[in-house]
Amino acid sequence: MYIALIGDIINSKDYKNRNKIQDLLRKKINSLNDKYKKDLKSPITITLGDEFQCLIKTVEVCFLIIDELSLYMSLNDVELRFGIGIGTISTDIDENISIGADGPAYWNARFAIEVIHKEHDHRNTSTYLKIDDKPQEQFLNSVIRLQDLIRNNWTYSQKEFVYKAITIFGYNEIIPKNLVEAMRFSSSQVSNRLASTSIRQYVTSRVELSKQLSLEDN
Repeated sequence: MYIALIGDIINSKDYKNRNKIQDLLRKKINSLNDKYKKDLKSPITITLGDEFQCLIKTVEVCFLIIDELSLYMSLNDVELRFGIGIGTISTDIDENISIGADGPAYWNARFAIEVIHKEHDHRNTSTYLKIDDKPQEQFLNSVIRLQDLIRNNWTYSQKEFVYKAITIFGYNEIIPKNLVEAMRFSSSQVSNRLASTSIRQYVTSRVELSKQLSLEDN
């Protein structure tokens, strides 16, 4: 069982600075491939200019990649959408580039991103998950929808804060003292941002959903 992730830039053809945006996306993808190398069965690969895909070993890393990518690009005024597919791969897997592999995991991811194309709740929802024959799929996606709503409605400064926190600490326990030291914020600034972003609740829900999906796959 693998987690296939397909993502793309929303309304990419509308951007006048498309080359610059693609360059930003490429650099961030390269950084994530280095950071999560051991967790990727096949690296994040740009396939169609504005679309990218990969095979990931764990659900938690899938969510981390989505958070880092979406927040980074959003800070540059670019919005992404994602389709997550969980399933098997029926072909050989190239561990150097995510092109050529095929199977239910990718079919599910493709189905999922097409759902987001059509049903995005006025851009509040940017992620959909597809698993074969799982009656809990609707419930799991309702949780993802709420997580998206939280993330997509952060202000610019809130996104900066959460992006830095997740980039540095991942989904580890959010300890105010560590944030103060790492971000050079005052204690009151950290306290205010923890409250306004609900980052602790967001991270906890990401971790718990990852655990649930891991149990579902076993």
